[in-house]
Amino acid sequence: MLGASMIQALRDEGCTLQLYCLWNSATSTENYDHKPRKTTQDGAVSLNIIIYGPELLSCLLEDWLLDNSLFLQDPIHCEKDVAYKNPQLLHMDDGEILTTFSLGSQLQNVDIEQIERRPDLFELLNEEHLLTETEPPPVITTPLYSHQKQALTYMLGREHGVAYHQTGKDVWSKTTDSTGQACIGNISGSLAVSTATLLIVPLPLLSILLKLRRHLTPNSLSWTIFHGASKLPLDQAVNFDIVITTYKVVSLQWSKLHSKRPSLHSVLWHRVVLDEAHIIHNSATTIAKSVCAIQAQHRWAVTGTPIQNRLTDLASLFKFLQVYPYSDTQKFDLEISQPWHRNDRIGCLRIKTLINFVSLYRTKSIIDLPDRHDEVYRLQFSDEESKLYEKVKLQTAEMAADAISSNERGAWRNALSKLNELRLICNHGLMQSKKPLPRSRKGTWTSAKDQSIIEEMVDDGSAFCSLCDTVIAEVTSEDLDA
Repeated sequence: MLGASMIQALRDEGCTLQLYCLWNSATSTENYDHKPRKTTQDGAVSLNIIIYGPELLSCLLEDWLLDNSLFLQDPIHCEKDVAYKNPQLLHMDDGEILTTFSLGSQLQNVDIEQIERRPDLFELLNEEHLLTETEPPPVITTPLYSHQKQALTYMLGREHGVAYHQTGKDVWSKTTDSTGQACIGNISGSLAVSTATLLIVPLPLLSILLKLRRHLTPNSLSWTIFHGASKLPLDQAVNFDIVITTYKVVSLQWSKLHSKRPSLHSVLWHRVVLDEAHIIHNSATTIAKSVCAIQAQHRWAVTGTPIQNRLTDLASLFKFLQVYPYSDTQKFDLEISQPWHRNDRIGCLRIKTLINFVSLYRTKSIIDLPDRHDEVYRLQFSDEESKLYEKVKLQTAEMAADAISSNERGAWRNALSKLNELRLICNHGLMQSKKPLPRSRKGTWTSAKDQSIIEEMVDDGSAFCSLCDTVIAEVTSEDLDA
């Protein structure tokens, strides 16, 4: 917030300030007992400040505002018609001078469309778990919320059995052998030596996870990042409590399993955890297959969107979690997906039972949030933007037609690049990159690059058959035989 000291600092630097207040009112007519009530008005007053100053101060002002977490917006109700430059915005160096009075002329009527929020399928199928709260171990210094303590109860029950708090645990019993502490399965009788936890995350989360230490007592847990050229050898990494890696690393190691070098797939992990687990929603992709091939005693998948587009998204998660017999995607399709699409009651009952047995789902009702309203603002191009868009649109259509009629390698990739250029124009207008795209790049394409691009498209689920529009990643051997 801009305080009095900040306002004075701006004035000391030779800036002139224009201040005005806006009253945002909210009428309240609450009437819970149906008796006549007086209408009241509540609201908030906002102070708006327009800064006029020399252009030489713009760079210093940008850093100063950023240090104070302040961000300038386009001004309204300006009293002076002067050159306008917001140091926090990207500007085109086209020689055109924008003035404060011209800002108002740029405002235009915008079509706003309310979007009806669709029900969350997973939320409809899930039933609330009534769980007791388990206090966290002393190594966790950050206080946990009630739903987090309930989740701890759930996880302990899953890994140690529902009788984990009693003397005779119903799933695992601790014992010791020559290798140290181990667990013996009370059902199978098999011995599982405790090893590290493998945490698989998207690449952007690697740096965030390094901040976990602030929630723990010093030296209570050890972890290492298994990524990049500086990663430790695997035989050293498994000695840490937690090994953090990415989906891409797991995929690359899985593709090189034929080599004799140890890999993430050659270790029997104590626990494997997927963060943003919806990344493997398509079980036919290389990433999903590589993650499902990880060996571990305990398997966890954390996601906010277990069902992204289709019910079959769950099949991939069940495959990773090894939820027998529905870890088999064909079995899942036959006994759950097909009955579900036929509105067969048994299909709904099966999936609802499964979800409530293998998942803990928390809705937004556990926290107090305002109602969500989704709106689409349909903006209009300026004349210059419209001309550029139509020009690129015509080039895209021509390039797509060339790609269809030509056997030239890479022609379709050029067309896709043009489609991306259209998207950039929609997002950034005239500020989008104007690097020329050659009509043909046939000299730069190799079989290896072709194969790499095809694999990426298959993994993303964006590769379709040109004859029947089938997603290639979902084609099974039975489909090929047919």
